[in-house]
Amino acid sequence: MENDEKKTIVLASYGIMPEKDENEPIYKLGEVCEDGDRFRVESMIALEGEYGIYFLMCGFVNQSVKPVKVTSSATLSKTIAGVINSTREFKVPFIIDVKKGINPAGQPYTAGKVTL
Repeated sequence: MENDEKKTIVLASYGIMPEKDENEPIYKLGEVCEDGDRFRVESMIALEGEYGIYFLMCGFVNQSVKPVKVTSSATLSKTIAGVINSTREFKVPFIIDVKKGINPAGQPYTAGKVTL
């Protein structure tokens, strides 16, 4: 009998992720940010799931004082992983300059530039 259970593995953590409130929503970054917004990441967990590596991040949109938890898109996950792998002492906080657009196939995407 095969185990069809989907497992998520914690690969690394950066900063201290606040405890999860049972009713607290976790958004996709593109749901809380518009094109040109800045997302300041205060804490982050690198995860590996069914579709590869992604990041759960807690931070602030622009000058907001209320933190929000978001997950990264596939495009942004590749960018963040590249910065982590090329930076000797990667740490939080860091800034994501959000870029939203439409790919050649007509699908919306959310990407970003990471600034340490």
